[in-house]
Amino acid sequence: MYSEKQLQVLSSPNSTWTADFKALIPQIQAVEDLQPAEKVAIMNLLVKDPVHFYEGIDRAGLLGKLFPELEAMKGLEQDPSNHAEGDADRHNRLIIGNIARLVERPSPALVLATLFHDVEKRSTQGRHPKTGAITFYGHAQKGVKTFQTLKEKWNIPDAIAAESAWLIEHHVDLFFTAQTTSSRRRGG
Repeated sequence: MYSEKQLQVLSSPNSTWTADFKALIPQIQAVEDLQPAEKVAIMNLLVKDPVHFYEGIDRAGLLGKLFPELEAMKGLEQDPSNHAEGDADRHNRLIIGNIARLVERPSPALVLATLFHDVEKRSTQGRHPKTGAITFYGHAQKGVKTFQTLKEKWNIPDAIAAESAWLIEHHVDLFFTAQTTSSRRRGG
């Protein structure tokens, strides 16, 4: 699909979403149509600039073609007491932005785990029987299985995938640990 020169540009350290990838959008129809080198080039852009990449592929109408798991998060209601930002897609974008802002050069594993940490909220959404609060019991564990499918589809290296899977599986625990630690530091 891409010429050798286009792949070199996409894979270069100086490649950016706006300058290089945008021109190739019309050629992308589905992940299954991409060659391995094209997948690597796209994943490299994603890891280098996840915020602009996510926004760019969404504006271009490619989010559902490349990452239907992320597209499915749009409009997915979350409990306002835990997620005042709104739906799962907005939450995901907020977290991606926070990682980009707080971590100078996040690892590929961290970027991928951040993007896909809540992909199974849609399939696990429920209501607490007593309070009526929106719940997502088991979404992290189920999300690891979905991420394994993504690993195969996108040819993600085993070491990166293993670290991402661990972060996805434990992201709720990590959040509560950080929240508790922060609360103790504030004296609360």
